[in-house]
Amino acid sequence: MTYNLRPIIHIISYVVLSTMHYVCFTPLVHAQSTELSLSPPVIEALVAPNKSYSQVFQFKTTQNNVIVTPSIHKVIPTDDNGHSRLDPNPLNMDDLPVVVTSSPALGSRVHLAGHELPITLTISASNTDIPQDVYLALVLKVEPQAQLNISSLTTPAISALIFTTITPDGALPINLEVINFEPPSIHDSWLSLTFNPKIQNNTPFMIRPQGKFEIISPRGTVLTSFMLYPHLILGQTSRNVESLINDAPSTLTFHSNWRLIGPHKIRLTITSAGNTKLQEIEKTIWILPIRLFALIFLILVILYRLTSKPQNSTLDN
Repeated sequence: MTYNLRPIIHIISYVVLSTMHYVCFTPLVHAQSTELSLSPPVIEALVAPNKSYSQVFQFKTTQNNVIVTPSIHKVIPTDDNGHSRLDPNPLNMDDLPVVVTSSPALGSRVHLAGHELPITLTISASNTDIPQDVYLALVLKVEPQAQLNISSLTTPAISALIFTTITPDGALPINLEVINFEPPSIHDSWLSLTFNPKIQNNTPFMIRPQGKFEIISPRGTVLTSFMLYPHLILGQTSRNVESLINDAPSTLTFHSNWRLIGPHKIRLTITSAGNTKLQEIEKTIWILPIRLFALIFLILVILYRLTSKPQNSTLDN
């Protein structure tokens, strides 16, 4: 008897790759019975040319006697959910409009006998008249000292994201566009309705917009109102629009009921952090009890069939 092992191999490969991604790029990882953490996991900074700022990161581990190697890597956005990947190779500082220094030094191998290590990162902006964003990541490679001479396919690592905007005067252009916001013309009031709009950032600068999502009845009554989750949108990328529920992002879903009928307005308002209106879009959708109408029609058809008398046909001799 023979077995097809290809599906099993695919599953094992998927699990291994997923585990490697989780180990390398999440704020809290478990690798080789070691728990790692690095805080803060994300920083956002606005800096003027020829100025600098510093940030202290706190690294913690549950294992004694490890070798920690800090390095800087490029952050590359990958999708509309805010996910990014890191360039596996340390970044060449000559290609950056900033100078990054660290204590302990980047590339150094630090022997950590205890469980905590503070890392001070200083970012100095170059002399430039052109505003621009720089997206970096501080990566810490962690190796148990007892395994330095043992070859391994993977090395535990952890990262923190560093997003910097260099601006000469503090003023940045804003150009946001709402896309993929096309609700259906007619909706059954018995069903929930989910919206999946996106905000496209058409500038090379990051922004964290806010806003509100509303469903308005034909009489002008606000039936549902959601505050939007203030996602960070990096330059030249887009993010899915989600509601703010219990301080967490959630899908934009309207739970209708059978009593709603008529044209309803769907209003999406995008504002800046200072509550300046950037964009407002309204769509109209007819909410009708379609299933109720279908049920009533079916009942009428059945009643008609039950109550109508059959006609006797006669033949003329």
